[in-house]
Amino acid sequence: EVWLASRLEPEASLAYNEAISLTLKGLLDVPALEWALQGLVDRHEALRATFSGDGEGMFVAEHTTMPIALHDVSLLAPFEIDARLMAAFSRIVTTPFDLENGPLVRAELFRLAHDRHLLTIAAHHIVCDGWSFGVIVRDLAALYAQRTGKGDGPGDAGAFSNFALAEAAHAGSGTAREDETYWLDRFAGPVPVLDLPTDRSRPRRRTFTSRREDRMLDTVDVAAIKRLGASHGASFYATLLTGFAVLLRRIAGQDDVVIGIPTAGQAAEGLDNVVGHAVNVLPLRARVEETATFANVLGDVRNGLLDAFEHQRYTLGSLLARLSVARDPSRLPLVAVLFNLDAQLDESTVTFPGLRFGVEAVPREYENFELFVNAVQVDGGLRLECQYNADLFD
Repeated sequence: EVWLASRLEPEASLAYNEAISLTLKGLLDVPALEWALQGLVDRHEALRATFSGDGEGMFVAEHTTMPIALHDVSLLAPFEIDARLMAAFSRIVTTPFDLENGPLVRAELFRLAHDRHLLTIAAHHIVCDGWSFGVIVRDLAALYAQRTGKGDGPGDAGAFSNFALAEAAHAGSGTAREDETYWLDRFAGPVPVLDLPTDRSRPRRRTFTSRREDRMLDTVDVAAIKRLGASHGASFYATLLTGFAVLLRRIAGQDDVVIGIPTAGQAAEGLDNVVGHAVNVLPLRARVEETATFANVLGDVRNGLLDAFEHQRYTLGSLLARLSVARDPSRLPLVAVLFNLDAQLDESTVTFPGLRFGVEAVPREYENFELFVNAVQVDGGLRLECQYNADLFD
């Protein structure tokens, strides 16, 4: 599905460019970091992968070299460094990957000062999902610790080929048929189309140009949201997702909305250390009646999430092939918006010996969905990364 979408047009492919930036503060051992980056590629099959011209085959090279570009901007004025980084971020997310020839992952290291560096890692989504970037950061830290003699290195890496074989085996099972039945039942009858009010006329054909706005929820708000959820037996994620559903209902004036929620296939298979494209987008259907209390909606969303996770291995593309959904070239079918809560990835969960670090997603300039809100836990607060279609919204 990702291969086909990336073949539609160049902008569609660029919507699958994913990148993160790591700010590293302290005296960095650059050769050790380069060794650790190469170690990532050596460990993970997907990072050595390319694809056949017809999209039917995925090939894993026995060995490939991780491309790393080095830039020293430490002598520039602070405003010049910021401008150089912004230009680099734009270039990184708008440089296409060659799916047939690779490489499908690349890195750049910027020296900002003698004790401050910024590392970017970019990959095509077809070989690296959000869960995978978490694995990459943890492995990179462990490999760096190993090379500098301050750690034992990472444990065993899961093989993407094992994940693929497990998925193939599941496809023909009774559980897979139960998954399909569940999702077909959820969307029996008329299928809702989320119609958000736009700032300009909807183009006749879907476009991908995107921008990102970030907003912070402070620690007080986050703590209050967690208490609210706990008082109703709901997780932080379910509570945030319910708030998002209520917001969409208010904006669109619809009491039946569908929100895409990405789920990691690695967790479903128990292969937590696998890097690769293993994510499924689940179409969570939320009914928000005008007279409903927040507690009622929260209970419905919580139960819907539990059921969806029970049947998370059925792909959105498989469901769309079975549903009678009218196709509109100006819209994505069924799922127009996404909501995600990232696992915590900071110094409380990952350690780079001798360094302070922070991780951020590099804003994409092209996006597949009309709106994608990614919630990132940062020092007790929450950063809402709101990626939106810039041809529809201001």
